[in-house]
Amino acid sequence: MVEFAAFGLAALSLLVLWQTLKQLRVSSETQSRAYVAIKDGRITRFSPPKPKSSTPVLVYLIRLENVGQTPAQRLTAATNIFAAEEPDVENWRNMTRDSAEESLGPTHLRELETEITARTWARLQDELKGMSKGKLFFFGYADYFDVFGKRHFTEFCLQPPTGWNNGPCVLLMSDRGNSAGLMSDRGNSAG
Repeated sequence: MVEFAAFGLAALSLLVLWQTLKQLRVSSETQSRAYVAIKDGRITRFSPPKPKSSTPVLVYLIRLENVGQTPAQRLTAATNIFAAEEPDVENWRNMTRDSAEESLGPTHLRELETEITARTWARLQDELKGMSKGKLFFFGYADYFDVFGKRHFTEFCLQPPTGWNNGPCVLLMSDRGNSAGLMSDRGNSAG
């Protein structure tokens, strides 16, 4: 009977040790993995459209940064501009993915520069006319894997500066890097 109790105590001790090691591994991964977050966004050029001009009406720059301790691997990112009355997460469904997959090391930046043509600007202005309180918003995401092989997403929305002046945009929302499953729930999957 004493041997059976000793065996049971040893088994229980092993189970507790296994659970503790499992929690330590999860904690270590959480502390040391990549976290891709939006650093800032800004308009770098805005000029009213001119007839028959191929010059972009608007150029905006979004900068993403890996604020984690290890590289973000197989990073893809995209951004786009949408007319809406309020920031709407549904707009992410319409974005085209940036095809480049790359690694983004700790403290490194990835810049996404987007040009808006006169045709796109005219379409956006037409959409705004149909809204009572319409505004333009920049939406974007980063899709990446950490060094442990787990997939993560960062989604964000910015509002351009008042008057479309060259300068910083206002960050309206961001999940700060790191939800699992958001983009895959919308049917976008990375390889």
